[in-house]
Amino acid sequence: ETSSLWQTRDGAIWVGTNTGGVARIHDGRITRFGVAQGLPGLDVRAIYQDRAGTLWAATMSGLARFESGRFVSVKSTAAPLDGVVTMMEDRAGTMWFGTANAGLARLRAGEFHLFTTKDGLASNKILALHEDARGSLWVGTINGITRVRDERLVTIRAANGLWDGVAEAILEDRAGNVWMT
Repeated sequence: ETSSLWQTRDGAIWVGTNTGGVARIHDGRITRFGVAQGLPGLDVRAIYQDRAGTLWAATMSGLARFESGRFVSVKSTAAPLDGVVTMMEDRAGTMWFGTANAGLARLRAGEFHLFTTKDGLASNKILALHEDARGSLWVGTINGITRVRDERLVTIRAANGLWDGVAEAILEDRAGNVWMT
């Protein structure tokens, strides 16, 4: 079962699966990557290529970067990186990683920092990430949304007018309105 898709700049399609690791489709050939090729686990939740060209793969067992034809695990003592389910790079080049239960991890200048409910995050179970045109990061969770701007977290929940509190997808329209579902 396919869990994520990403097309890299070279035109390759990368397919993440729930139980079979990653497949790369390029020039009519399929190459498979699993634990033997450096993936921390076979249960891939997200694939992403940053502006520098680094390809990231997130599994429930850990996070990895694709380097020299194989995946290399990314480790951090500041943030748990198992269970990353969504990721993105903001306009400043900071990488953001939303986890299934540990909160929101930020990678800036080679250093990880973890944001949790103790810092004001709506929930530690992240479902979606989106940066709006003004540079705010919107974090969709199972218990509301959090806007991150200049190190400040502002949370909106059902008690503040949010429908049921779950935000699985976030989008900004041309008029600058941020939509969630």
